[in-house]
Amino acid sequence: MRRTETAEQVLVTLIGSIQYSLAELTSDSDRQDDFVCGQMYAYIECLELIQLWQNAKKFGIDGNLEKKYNLP
Repeated sequence: MRRTETAEQVLVTLIGSIQYSLAELTSDSDRQDDFVCGQMYAYIECLELIQLWQNAKKFGIDGNLEKKYNLP
């Protein structure tokens, strides 16, 4: 049987997954090439779209995310 979740549960899971991926990319400071930078911009763009959600701030998705994740 397939598990179903509310929209909020799905968004919270997505936020956690994106934040985990960003943490992995930022912790690997030896490999800050164009590909990694592009991945980070893509993840941050996803979080910026999630910022449009009225409850985003409650989950730490607020402010200047590019600055928060130290993008060049």
